Amino acid sequence: MALTIGERVQRFLLVLVPRLLLALFKLVSPGTKRPKHLPPIRNPLLTLSAVQLAEKIRRREVTSVEVVQAYIDRIQEVNPLLNALVKDRFPFAIQEAARADKLIEEENGGEEVLRNRFPLLGVPLSVKEAFALQGMPNSGGLKSRGKVLASVDAPSVALLKRAGAIPLGVTNTSELCMWMESSNHLYGITSNPYDLERMCGGSSGLAKRKKMCLA
Repeated sequence: MALTIGERVQRFLLVLVPRLLLALFKLVSPGTKRPKHLPPIRNPLLTLSAVQLAEKIRRREVTSVEVVQAYIDRIQEVNPLLNALVKDRFPFAIQEAARADKLIEEENGGEEVLRNRFPLLGVPLSVKEAFALQGMPNSGGLKSRGKVLASVDAPSVALLKRAGAIPLGVTNTSELCMWMESSNHLYGITSNPYDLERMCGGSSGLAKRKKMCLA
C-alpha cells in the first residue's frame, strides 16, 4: 500500500531531524575535535613480523632495545586515541631487552643456537588482560576484580617468555571476554584503529591488538 503524502513527510522528518540535532550538537559542543585516523607510521621496524624482528635481532642488525623502544614510542603516541593497552610495564621491558642484547653478544654458538633456544628472543608483544601476566592486572574487565594482580604467568604467556618474547603490557577485553566489543566498566571502550569513531570487536579486540602499531 502506497504511503500518503503526510506519511512520507513524517518519515522524512523522522530521519532528518535526528541528523540535524546531532550535527548541531557537534557544532556547539566544547572540546577539540577527535581525529578519525591514527597518525602514520614513521619507524619501519613497526611493519616487520615477529619472525623478521627476531631474525634481525639475532643477526645484530638491530638491538632488542631499539625494537622495544620503537613499539613503546608508538604505543605512547596512539594509545590515548585507542585505549588499547590498559597497563604497561615499559621499564621492565627495556631491562629485559637489554638482557636479550647482552645474551646475543655473549653467545658463541651463533645464530642457529639462539634460534633453537629462543626463537622470539627480544621481540615485544602485548598480552590480553584476561591472561595472567605476572604482576599485571588480571580482571577480565570485571570491576569486582579490578585490584587483582596475577601472581604467576599463564601457561601460554610463560611459553612465549621462555621463547624470549618481551611483554609490553596487557590489553583491553570485553567483560569476562563474553561480548562482541572490547568495552567494560573497568577500562572503558577501545576504539577501532582503522576508524576511531568505531569500537573494536570482542572478545579481545583482535583488531586493536594486531594493528595498534600498524594502522
